[in-house]
Amino acid sequence: MLQLVSPFPQNQLRECFGWHAYSLAFLNARNSSLEVFQAYMEDLLRRSLSWGIYWKDHLVGIALFEPLQFPGQTQVGDGYVHVAIARRIWGKGVIDTICKELIPEVFQYYPHLRRMSAWTLEGNTPARHLAERLGFTQEGLMRQGYQMDGKTHNLVLYGLVRGEGPYGWTNNHNQD
Repeated sequence: MLQLVSPFPQNQLRECFGWHAYSLAFLNARNSSLEVFQAYMEDLLRRSLSWGIYWKDHLVGIALFEPLQFPGQTQVGDGYVHVAIARRIWGKGVIDTICKELIPEVFQYYPHLRRMSAWTLEGNTPARHLAERLGFTQEGLMRQGYQMDGKTHNLVLYGLVRGEGPYGWTNNHNQD
C-alpha cells in the first residue's frame, strides 16, 4: 500500500507544489512563478537524497535529505530532513512509517553523518510531535525565522544524533 521510490521522479514534481505551505510561501515571498519554484526544487533534488511517497499507487508525498557540507569539511556530518505529503493522507501514520525507513537509510548512505536536523513552524504541533516520536531533540527556537503570508513565524529546531532515539538509529557506526 505504501511505497517509497528513490530518487523522486522529477517528471512528477509539479504534482507536489500545493502539498505544503512552503511552496506557496516561496511563490508569494518572491512574487514568483511555478517555473521558478520548479527550478528551485530541481536544484534541491540534485543536491539531496530524495524519495517519492506513493499510497495506493498514487504519488502523495516527497521526502528529501539535504546534506550540509561546510567549507573545509571532507565529509557530510549534518543535513536537513524535509517531508511533505498531500493533505488527504494526513493522520494515517504515513510520515511515521516512511521516516522509520528513511532515517536508517540516510545514516547508512552517509557513513560519517553525525546528525540530522529538522525545523518546523512553532505552531505546527503534529510536525513537532512527529519529530519527538522519531527521537529528535528540540535544540532551539529561531524567533521570526520564517515569513509566510506576510507574517513572521518562529521556527523550532530539532536534531537527531546517530545512535539516539527510541529506535537507536544505527548504533553500530564507529564514532571515532
